[in-house]
Amino acid sequence: MSEDRPVATAVAVRELVGAEFIDGGDTVAVRFAAADGQIIGVLIPRWVFSELQAIVPDGSDRQR
Repeated sequence: MSEDRPVATAVAVRELVGAEFIDGGDTVAVRFAAADGQIIGVLIPRWVFSELQAIVPDGSDRQR
C-alpha cells in the first residue's frame, strides 16, 4: 500500500463513554465502548468536532 493513500477504518460503537477537551482546549478526546466491549479513543481537533456537531442532528425535532 502506498504511504500517501489514506486508510479508512470502521468500528461499530455501542455507546459514548466520555469526552473532554485536552491540549489546552484545541483537541477533543472522545471515548466510545465498541460492540465487543473494548474502549476506543478518538482525538479530534476542536474545529472538526464543531463541524461534526453542526451537521449531525441532535434529535430534538423527532416525533416520539
